[in-house]
Amino acid sequence: MTANRRALIEFAATLARKSEAPLWGEGKGIVPIADEMARLAKRLHTRYERRCNEDLPGNFTDRMEARITALCKEIGCEPYFQRDPRGAPVWLIFPDALKPGQDIDAYYNICGVYVPY
Repeated sequence: MTANRRALIEFAATLARKSEAPLWGEGKGIVPIADEMARLAKRLHTRYERRCNEDLPGNFTDRMEARITALCKEIGCEPYFQRDPRGAPVWLIFPDALKPGQDIDAYYNICGVYVPY
């Protein structure tokens, strides 16, 4: 098993623990959502890298971010897009993750779940 596949399985297991959504069944389920998020995160990472070096229009990036946001709503979390290409591009923040007064920009990598890419 490759490291990426192992990371995706661990990611799906984490989502299953933190989310109320079913693994399979009605709607998409956790496993297909995790798989789609990982594919989108990989594309976003490439896009963020290119944006660092080139002048790219943002509409394609915006559509990918909107799709991830829609997937997050299905499993009960909010996305945090870390647009610096040196790290994971997408982090998921579940409702109980942040304490009152904590700023998401300072705590996303402590309390969030990164989407493997």
